[in-house]
Amino acid sequence: MKSLSFLVSLVSLRKIKSVLSHVEDLILQVLSLLLVSKLTSMKTLRTLMVSLQPTLVLSTNHTRFLS
Repeated sequence: MKSLSFLVSLVSLRKIKSVLSHVEDLILQVLSLLLVSKLTSMKTLRTLMVSLQPTLVLSTNHTRFLS
């Protein structure tokens, strides 16, 4: 009876480890996606700022001209 109980506990432990491993994989995937998203957002923001800079300078100069 003890050996059966031991086997059941081993099987349960393996299932728990399998579930935990799957959860760990999912957490790592989510963290990776968040990191990529953050890096992409920062790159996009920098690109946008650089591309808008000439427009902002022109707009500022034009406003000074009108004053």
